Amino acid sequence: MGAQGQTRDSLALMVKELVKWNVDPEVLFKMVGMGPDETYDLRTADDLYLARVALPPTPTAGWITDLPSAVRNVCARLLAVDERASPIEMIDRFLSGWTPQIGRTALLGPISGYTLGDRLLDIGNCAITDKSAATDGEYEIALYFTPGIDGTNAPGTSFFNRQNGWSSAGTGGNPLKRILQKGALNHYFLPLGVDLDSPDLPGEAAIDRNRYNLRLPPLLPTMTKQLGVDATTPTSRVSHVGNVWVFERVGTAELYTTATADRGLGRTLTSTIDNGGSFFRQGTYDDTGASFMSLGFIEGDASAVIDIIAINAPGVAATPDQLRTMSSIACAARFLTSTLTCS
Repeated sequence: MGAQGQTRDSLALMVKELVKWNVDPEVLFKMVGMGPDETYDLRTADDLYLARVALPPTPTAGWITDLPSAVRNVCARLLAVDERASPIEMIDRFLSGWTPQIGRTALLGPISGYTLGDRLLDIGNCAITDKSAATDGEYEIALYFTPGIDGTNAPGTSFFNRQNGWSSAGTGGNPLKRILQKGALNHYFLPLGVDLDSPDLPGEAAIDRNRYNLRLPPLLPTMTKQLGVDATTPTSRVSHVGNVWVFERVGTAELYTTATADRGLGRTLTSTIDNGGSFFRQGTYDDTGASFMSLGFIEGDASAVIDIIAINAPGVAATPDQLRTMSSIACAARFLTSTLTCS
């Protein structure tokens, strides 16, 4: 009985936290029934929808093969928002194929989309405004009621896709359950029940570029041999000696420009040097007092950024020996043909 009580308390806490973050009840149902060795993996666009998370922001055009199919996918998810169900359950709700100018709104003009029903004062179709369909991804899609006395369709639960502003799904419904995302809600346009890796769309390459990745990444920097390597990938490496840890990353030139544009939020800089092809920063983290050195190199479209941190107990400053070790690591680093000028 004691174990059962603890289990109930744990489940109650989990449900409370997930509800607070507006996670769909479908996720709660699935997680409560899972065993201790199971994980809830976000593999499809529907999983992203249910967990209320999104793809990194990239242009919507990179995720759409044809607009009618993309609108249909959004409509299925709008129905799921409206009825608190899983999107895959909405597939049978569509009573027609894509229909141009299926209706007309009082303010935004013609709409094109799909028939969902014909009952008076009920949801009659799901459609995109023709005006927004002509834009580059600034789409406005909604569940529309059957025509009123004036012959126009009034919107119900709505979806607004914005490339740079705030996108939303569920506008017109419960405001506490509205889904908001800075940038485009691109996963709403993807097919239902399909693994995210399957479509092989240009948007995937756009995400990769935003992660500073090159098709053929440059070699990782040459570092001092005193470092013991803890983990490595083709574009990153973690190593350490004593309590001094080194984090390396290679990528596009944007990696370098992003690092040099960092204004040091949460850090106090005691030294900063920029000479075009390389940079050096030194200082401490405000919350822990840990000492750090950051350096970077750029050659053509390739760059490397290296962070060196003395990780001691919170509030404990780096020792003179640690600072000497950090300096020697920074001065020994070489990326392609670039090194720091150390005296």
